Amino acid sequence: MAYHLAISVYGPGTDPNHRSHWGLLIYKPEENIGDLFHTPLIDVDRLWYRFEEGSGAPVVLDAVVTLEIEEVVEPGTTRRVRDLVGKSAAEVAEIAGEDWIAA
Repeated sequence: MAYHLAISVYGPGTDPNHRSHWGLLIYKPEENIGDLFHTPLIDVDRLWYRFEEGSGAPVVLDAVVTLEIEEVVEPGTTRRVRDLVGKSAAEVAEIAGEDWIAA
């Protein structure tokens, strides 16, 4: 059974105190539901996030590294995702091009 992997970016991320929020989505292509792993913000001054099944840009990147090592995703995926970390949602959309799906 094949699953799709998507990285979801919430919020514009244009303010350094309100960065885009990343989540990792795993879903079956024929279904419109899946599993979302994310971390909600708990302290805007310190930019601390509460662990909630694991997510945010660093956790998403770690997961992609593992998936690339296990040859689940294409070679170079880690580099592409790493280059997106810290960018606003608009920048991610521009860089991702056709791979970006607005929700």
